[in-house]
Amino acid sequence: MSAGPGHWIVAATFVLGLGTLFTVTYGPEWVHLSLAYAMHGVVTIALAVALGKLITSLVTKQGRAEEVLASAGAIWGMNVLVFASWYWRIDGGGPKGRRLHKSYKEGAFLFPQATMSEEAKKMMNVGNWHPHFIDY
Repeated sequence: MSAGPGHWIVAATFVLGLGTLFTVTYGPEWVHLSLAYAMHGVVTIALAVALGKLITSLVTKQGRAEEVLASAGAIWGMNVLVFASWYWRIDGGGPKGRRLHKSYKEGAFLFPQATMSEEAKKMMNVGNWHPHFIDY
């Protein structure tokens, strides 16, 4: 269950992705954001079309069970990735907005330590805490 010829979607996503990578450093912010949202939009529309085809194949009972199940698994995985990328792009002002904040105390996903007052951090001996996903 694909959203059409895969090479068009991959090519559009690749070109828009390269544009976002280049403009994050060298281009105006509005161009970077426009390209980033366009890339997310292309992937989201492709996901919606693939999901529509999956539902249609289930209703009309077309395709073998293995193909339908494999397509459903791929669509589910893609849905997780698309949601995560949109969430990363929007939450807390986006990647640039989060990078500019000295402390991250707003947004939908917070670590409890990030919301503690300075006095509470000193009492619990956590100091200048920020999330570490890999500590050595």
